[in-house]
Amino acid sequence: MSGIAPIHNWQAKFAWACASWGLIPIVGFFLGILALIFGLIGWRRVWRRPEDLGIRHAVGAIIMGAIEIVVNVVGTTFIAIGVIELRR
Repeated sequence: MSGIAPIHNWQAKFAWACASWGLIPIVGFFLGILALIFGLIGWRRVWRRPEDLGIRHAVGAIIMGAIEIVVNVVGTTFIAIGVIELRR
């Protein structure tokens, strides 16, 4: 008997992959949105079918996705403000 069970919750795994790649600036905004959406879908799937596992992937993707969205919006705003100030 193995201690590692396969995770059949592809939504949670996809969300975690998006959250991991979402650390790339600018692209992270769109991947953060995908991570948040698929993380929520994956979390819902875990509550409906607990045998699919993936709760850690889903929750991690939700948290990371939300952080990536905020950081990318704030960072892009600061960059835009800096560019506008340089042109003056």
